[in-house]
Amino acid sequence: MFEIIREKKKVLLFVLLALVIPPFIVVGAWDQFSPNREPVVASIDGVDIYKRNWENVHQDFVTNFKNRVGNNIPDDMLNSDEVKRATLDNMINQFILQKVVSTSRIAVSDKDVKTIILGIPEFHDEKGVFNLDQAKKVLGRQGMSTVDFENRLKADLSLALIPEILNSSNFVPRTIVRKLARAENEKRTFGVKLFSPLSYKKRVTASDAEIKSFFDDNGARFVIPATYDIDFIILEGDDKVDEIGNLLYEENSSLDPVAEKFSLKVQRITRLDLNAPAIGGGKLNNNSLRALNDARFRSELFSDDFLIENYNTELIQVAKGIHIAANLVKKHEAVPMQFDVVKDQIKSEILLQKMNKLAKEEADTVFEEVKSDDKLKKSLRKVVLPFGSSEDQNSDQYYQLLQQFKGELFSHELQINQGKVLNLGSSGAALVFFLSSELEEASSKKVVETLQDIFGIFNSAETDLVVKAWLRDYEEQMEVDRYLNVLLTDSAIVQ
Repeated sequence: MFEIIREKKKVLLFVLLALVIPPFIVVGAWDQFSPNREPVVASIDGVDIYKRNWENVHQDFVTNFKNRVGNNIPDDMLNSDEVKRATLDNMINQFILQKVVSTSRIAVSDKDVKTIILGIPEFHDEKGVFNLDQAKKVLGRQGMSTVDFENRLKADLSLALIPEILNSSNFVPRTIVRKLARAENEKRTFGVKLFSPLSYKKRVTASDAEIKSFFDDNGARFVIPATYDIDFIILEGDDKVDEIGNLLYEENSSLDPVAEKFSLKVQRITRLDLNAPAIGGGKLNNNSLRALNDARFRSELFSDDFLIENYNTELIQVAKGIHIAANLVKKHEAVPMQFDVVKDQIKSEILLQKMNKLAKEEADTVFEEVKSDDKLKKSLRKVVLPFGSSEDQNSDQYYQLLQQFKGELFSHELQINQGKVLNLGSSGAALVFFLSSELEEASSKKVVETLQDIFGIFNSAETDLVVKAWLRDYEEQMEVDRYLNVLLTDSAIVQ
């Protein structure tokens, strides 16, 4: 059982973050209910949640999640029906929490709020000291006054007290935690044999007909991607951020008005591939390159406003004191490659595919032989692989190979004296046999050091379950209706 929990730990944490969404992390996102006649997605004690309010909260969640995890997360995943229902449940939970906090008079002291505000890095000056003027600038860009911010922060912290209060009643069995800590420090010994595709080079050929057929079937792959000429301005320092941002919005089709008024230099980068880093060829300084390659700025370049409408981007902060805004000058369309240019490349790819196929077939054959032959098992290369991180930075290719398949190799389903053939993609195949396992003593230094992390994971999961059960109890005391047919329609206005 413990191996299953250990094996799925990261997946479970991801699900908790993406789907269950703790009810106290999106506070203040829907302060006012719309008075307009719009579709209603839920009702709580006579108070309606309108679809437009929910859409704003859901989009904020998607944006924040991508900023934290990365833009490679598919939109379909974050806009699935399950996630949509989760963000609605989160809004309902928030309403319940707010009601309990107000009726129970749960509050954070002004002293605690002040301490937190003084520790916010964005409010500090260059010497790392709290600066009221700096705080006002930061809040002003978000449309908030210091009073608004203090009130919202106090409300958010008050809501966060409920999980803390409930958490005090948690009980995590120490025997289970210690067993998991030992499992986290397990070492497994594997026997390994590699099957390199290069060993089969003399056994494969590729005809001209095969090469041409491959080209015709995969034409979309053999294209020089579209590139873009982009003008941009770099603002170094935080002065006049609001004024520049406003003028970029008002004069949204060119950077020239902003450059002239604020004495900023308009720079240009040509033939930029939006999916590749900007190089600059020595013509751009470090701040410019840093801004051009910033993940948030790059996401702006993919927007329809920039690529289709040809609007300026917003003034985007990429680091403290460094901002960038850009305008599209010209798009260079993607160009199909000629067959003669890519013919040798295609031939190499076909040959590699055939060599890999032979490597995989031989690995499967030898695997069956090894299963019943102890002498062959002993001839395999021995590799010791720890489940947790290791201080020993082993550079051995076999060790590095197994590191990539740690999830599979530490599966509870893989028993001693069992094995599998690993598909290494373009590198061929590997035969791997599980030979033995070693666990650290319960009192060892490594196990003791791991206890705190395991305990924290259990404690957090237990708190989530307690909070959810507590919320369900309160929800049963209220009149809560969810209108999922309205929630899951694409349009904000139901005809």
